[in-house]
Amino acid sequence: MESAEEQHGNSDPPAPEKRVRGRPFPPGQSGNPGGRPRGSKSLVNLLIEALRKRAKDGKGGEKEFYELLAESIVVNAAKGNAALVKLIFDYHEGPPPQKHEVTGIMYDGADLQQVLRQIGELMRDFVPPERWEELGARLDELDAAGAA
Repeated sequence: MESAEEQHGNSDPPAPEKRVRGRPFPPGQSGNPGGRPRGSKSLVNLLIEALRKRAKDGKGGEKEFYELLAESIVVNAAKGNAALVKLIFDYHEGPPPQKHEVTGIMYDGADLQQVLRQIGELMRDFVPPERWEELGARLDELDAAGAA
């Protein structure tokens, strides 16, 4: 006896169940069942081990790869490699502080009241109208305290 699907010529497999976004696998099932074997080392740990190995330094002695790498960076930076110069300064001094430009407020030594008015105008876009009076009073208090 033929099934209803066979009788109507529909031999398509049933549609897969819809999965919830962010949960593509049923509870208890891993998305990577093979995964990284237990006890295997991460790339970072392998790199650390490699950098701790000793090698000939070209002067009859031995040094760790860490030391040889550091010396190579310094020598090539001194030869003008800009990327290595930046690398050295970023690690030694830290990257330069980021500059942030605030637009919309012009302060050229004008009185504080003018600046507060400009801030108030900008804030109208972000503060509900029912709070304008309250904030205006608070700004007046701050202005008075600054003038004292």
